[in-house]
Amino acid sequence: MNKNDLLECINFFKSLEVSEIDVSTDEEKKKDKLAIIVTYKFKDEVFTTKRLYYQNIVNQDNIKYKQALIKHFGSPIYWLDIETHQWPQNSDDSNLEGLVIDDIINPGDKKFESFLKLLANNSQSGYIQRMTKDGRTGQYYHNLENNNHWHDLVYLIKAAIQNKGNGVSKKILSRLVFKWDGNKNTKRERSTLSYKPYNGGRKLLTDLYENILKIQPNLNKMEYNQLLENKKQIILQGPPGTGKTYTAQDMAYQLIFNEEISQESIQRKKDLIKLTESEYFDLVQFHPSYTYEDFVRGINVETNDGQISYKTKNKVFGDLIERANRNYDNSQKGTNELKEDQKPEEYLTNKGEDKQAIIQEKKFVLIIDEINRANLPSVLGELIYALEYRGVPVNGMYKYKGSRSLIVPPNIYIIGTMNTADRSVGHIDYAIRRRFSFVDILPNEEVIKDPDAKKLFNEVKALFMDGVLATDFDRKDVQLGHSYFMVKNKNELKDKFKYEILPILSEYIKDGILLKKAEDILIEIEQNVL
Repeated sequence: MNKNDLLECINFFKSLEVSEIDVSTDEEKKKDKLAIIVTYKFKDEVFTTKRLYYQNIVNQDNIKYKQALIKHFGSPIYWLDIETHQWPQNSDDSNLEGLVIDDIINPGDKKFESFLKLLANNSQSGYIQRMTKDGRTGQYYHNLENNNHWHDLVYLIKAAIQNKGNGVSKKILSRLVFKWDGNKNTKRERSTLSYKPYNGGRKLLTDLYENILKIQPNLNKMEYNQLLENKKQIILQGPPGTGKTYTAQDMAYQLIFNEEISQESIQRKKDLIKLTESEYFDLVQFHPSYTYEDFVRGINVETNDGQISYKTKNKVFGDLIERANRNYDNSQKGTNELKEDQKPEEYLTNKGEDKQAIIQEKKFVLIIDEINRANLPSVLGELIYALEYRGVPVNGMYKYKGSRSLIVPPNIYIIGTMNTADRSVGHIDYAIRRRFSFVDILPNEEVIKDPDAKKLFNEVKALFMDGVLATDFDRKDVQLGHSYFMVKNKNELKDKFKYEILPILSEYIKDGILLKKAEDILIEIEQNVL
């Protein structure tokens, strides 16, 4: 799915609200049935389904791997009741409008019917189909979409979007584990869909879930880029090792070159060189002694033939502002307004007639790494105002080329990164916070492939639970990120643990982030790893 289609689907599911109420009668409960009524809220419309039914698998016979399912998902497990509902299993019995939609709506509810066809139908145009079609198995369609429990697929998709690929509740997944026999009239043993509770069986749900998770990295970046396009400046915040700078570079590359940066290591290095050498990009790392004169404009002392002179110079951001303003101003002009040295050579027609709008507006991106480590009000100065009011001149502290004026144009984008485990985070005042959007970049177990590394990740994660983590810290602000655990083999994992993970955890204990009891747990982890 391309970027625009994916963003359209994301926005659809974000704007769609789904809720349900349990309307089971006492008689239905005795039969291990669950009856619910589902409400869909979309834009200004509210739609309510007929009664939809599930069955508890506990007392059902002929369920392959039933105990494994119960062990994995917990009890009760309610799944689609195909004895009560119509359910077209086969390709020649695929009739969503005649069977499934009629099972959901009351007769004559044309508005609800139109909405359901927008949500899912038997072509590629339904939002559920569009969101889940990439890589799905051949049997997926006839087993998940051809039933009236579309709200369960909506729950799964919304959870995957909201949780940024970090997994979803097993209860959401258990709703999509249901009996399958191909034909309700046959007597063959029923098997099940699954989400890895056992080896064997049909794995349609596993495929569906993993395919949704695969889109998450790009989905996240696209959402961040969309936010950056709207706000102009954002801060990626999170604990150490979550890939904040990595993500910032991905976003910058996408904005400047309008294409995804390569995730293959060798090509990525080449792409990063291309980004670094671009006139539309700059990166600076803040530190406690960083000043306005280092960042915007300052006075340089120069010596020429023994004569000392003082000259105002643009620094990193001042220089970027100058380049971006020049591009933005020229992009608003026609050829008659441009100077000859500003016009591209191919820009005159054979007859010598001028064309319009010849300079393309470019996007200029500045990454500020460790943005919280400097005194931001002091470093930014009057630019705190200029960041919010783009295109409006403000007077700077130093005159440059005869003017004190500074203008931050609309084609400049700022991506800051911030380590939330750093105590300097508390120094960011409300004026700064109001002008930046803050995005959480959190640890993501899904990207860790090595099983030993994943095991260690979860052992370290346990250090940040209640009773071990100091009460004045939030786990999401300090838990070590996934990059510490992304290794190729066990030897690399040992080195990372010894020289990267262990030292920072020891510092956490010294700083009071982790309580003293963490020392004993850490010793046990160390013995297992080394």
